[in-house]
Amino acid sequence: MKKNLNNLYKKWRKKYPNEIFLADGPLSFEHWKKDEFKIAFLLKESYGGFESCDKYKEIAFKKIFWWNLARWNHIIRTKLTFGTVDKTTIDKTMPRTFESIAIIDVKKIDNSNSTSNNSIINKYAKNDKELLEEQIKIINPNIILCGATFSSYKIIFENSPEIKKISSKCFIHNDRLIINFEHVSARKKIDVLINKLDSILTSEVLDYCKTIIKSK
Repeated sequence: MKKNLNNLYKKWRKKYPNEIFLADGPLSFEHWKKDEFKIAFLLKESYGGFESCDKYKEIAFKKIFWWNLARWNHIIRTKLTFGTVDKTTIDKTMPRTFESIAIIDVKKIDNSNSTSNNSIINKYAKNDKELLEEQIKIINPNIILCGATFSSYKIIFENSPEIKKISSKCFIHNDRLIINFEHVSARKKIDVLINKLDSILTSEVLDYCKTIIKSK
């Protein structure tokens, strides 16, 4: 996987020879390979670069982005395993939450933007759709949470089989569960975001997802 991604990124960089290109993907290839759930986060753009899993652990607790990412990752995993989640203990799991996820930024060009323009993000989704589709194929997640990027996801896969809606925020596509959710840097109250994701992951959605995982 790592070799295939590196070859893809070499091809990708050639499209943007005068720009700062940021490769992303699994935070830990070792953990991703062994992970049962394989949860990827489709995000808008990188801000400040992509580091190893260990590096993230050093900086994560300083940014709301990483707190939300860790919380949402934990909620999905816990609900798939137990059918419910103890919301009062979520933050205590933080040190263990970074190893088995993948990050896929739609816009891989770093312009040091602290905020994202949706029209620009979707422009990159259109221009790089074949490369983004190939990246997702190589990483092969079972679950993709779209962090305010569902419109980009639909652009990337506009020529692929129909995206099947199973609830207001959840879809099945290419044998994956796709979750249409909030921006990972959303500054809404913590409990609001936690409760929203918890409510989205209904028993029907979880059953669909478990079937997908078992079939692979």
